[in-house]
Amino acid sequence: MGLIDEIAASLEGYDPKALSADGVGAFLRSLVDRVRPVSQATSLPVSQCFGRVLAEDAVSPIDVPAHDNSAMDGFAFDGSLLSDSPLRLEAVGTAFAGKVWSGTCGPGQCVRIMTGAVMPAGLDTVVPQEFCSLEGEWVTIPAGCVRRTDNRRLMGEDIEKG
Repeated sequence: MGLIDEIAASLEGYDPKALSADGVGAFLRSLVDRVRPVSQATSLPVSQCFGRVLAEDAVSPIDVPAHDNSAMDGFAFDGSLLSDSPLRLEAVGTAFAGKVWSGTCGPGQCVRIMTGAVMPAGLDTVVPQEFCSLEGEWVTIPAGCVRRTDNRRLMGEDIEKG
């Protein structure tokens, strides 16, 4: 058990789900009296760092994800086309995971897209394939099943560079 857990357990009537404002104050005052600043740093493998405090900020050299990408398999399209009516689009290609699709997608068109694929230029929304009906190269998206920008992960959404 860590020091904070020990202090919390010693508080009268401690209940982490129902701590009063006075209880929070008492807890914080206990920490001030018993917790000391870090005075030295040790380098360890990540696997041995559970329960420790970073001595300095961890700064990412990259964005994660590195580009806007699809959060699922489906069809990528321009979400501004959504309305209260079903939307019928022509599928003009396939974007595969981890790759940039080299085609172009015009008005009234969409791209079949796999999870992790880079979002094609001008497209901002992905509808899951399970929600669509297909007739050859034509995809029908029912009204109300997605909103603009759904199912798209933004560049740097998980970890931002810097």
